Amino acid sequence: MTEPPERDRLVRERAYRIWVDEGRPEGKDLEHWDRAKREVEEEFAMTEGHHELKQS
Repeated sequence: MTEPPERDRLVRERAYRIWVDEGRPEGKDLEHWDRAKREVEEEFAMTEGHHELKQS
């Protein structure tokens, strides 16, 4: 499944911040990407769930 461009941008920015916050270590790019993707997906799920509750 292809990620929407906005979500992909958010994951990329989050992964970069994680990398910087951890002192810019080498070899952890996949770990940082996976963590960022999980965090962004959780935020989208919470926002979408909250939006659906408001519409009910």
